[in-house]
Amino acid sequence: MYTVPSYVTYRTEEDAIYITSELYRNTVRLTDHGLQKEFINLTRCGGCAELNTPLTRYLHEQELLVTEEELDHALHQVRSLLDNIFMVTLMPTEGCNFRCLYCANPDTIDACGGKPTPAEEILRMATDQKPFFGRRGGVTFSGGEPTFQAAALVPLVRQLHGAGIHVCLDSNGGVWNPAVEELLGLVDLVLLDIKQADPERHRTLTGRDNAQTLRTAAWLEEHGKPFWLRYVLVPGYSDAEADIRALGERLGGYKQVERVEILPYHTLGVHKYEAMGKEYRLAGVQENTPEQSERAAALFREYFPTVVVN
Repeated sequence: MYTVPSYVTYRTEEDAIYITSELYRNTVRLTDHGLQKEFINLTRCGGCAELNTPLTRYLHEQELLVTEEELDHALHQVRSLLDNIFMVTLMPTEGCNFRCLYCANPDTIDACGGKPTPAEEILRMATDQKPFFGRRGGVTFSGGEPTFQAAALVPLVRQLHGAGIHVCLDSNGGVWNPAVEELLGLVDLVLLDIKQADPERHRTLTGRDNAQTLRTAAWLEEHGKPFWLRYVLVPGYSDAEADIRALGERLGGYKQVERVEILPYHTLGVHKYEAMGKEYRLAGVQENTPEQSERAAALFREYFPTVVVN
């Protein structure tokens, strides 16, 4: 018996479905609609199936399908970091003000490139999946940069709250206007992506300085809004001891920072650049070794009580 892990999530894009395992940091794409439907059904029902279908065989080959014994071990490791395993419905949005060199979703940068999804459909999807959220699951709006859509998200977040659904916002904090302020005041949790503490190194990495991002962090602290710091560890760009200490010294005293997530650099989005005919500007940059990730975590722990390597 093999199990489709609960931490495997999916998202659709045009005629393809992307399947992601955060634990293995592995992404595959399925274009066969039959496999897409089978995968969705398996994940929604908690996902147990004999290894006897095209999809389960494919996932097993990609190391996204594991034996019961291996899954138990993996879940034990995850539970050591989280209070419980929970399901999150990810809602990507289009448009971004940053141009991160390592962006894994270059297809979401253009604010005019996506297919609109009515708010009613998002609410229906979230309500349908609510039984699988667990105590801490819910809806996360990501991107692109979701604050580009702040005015539209405000009433939707109110509707999701009305349905008893936890709402999280994954943002770079670089956009500010009255609608963004209202949105930040409504959501239950903010995942604040801080790319660099140094403004010029931040500009090199993203094309913009970090002044507004740091002001957003200060606003969250002042207004008692819980948030997580998320930091992508890019060799040569954001992994120096000075980089990490500068961020720790700037935000280490904040009481609203519930945890710091270190996101090791990966190249999972490179195939998208190839498909879009764009240059991937970090070609040749190697992924972090476990030792490099743990070294960064040790530095962050000097400033923050809860630090995890994702």
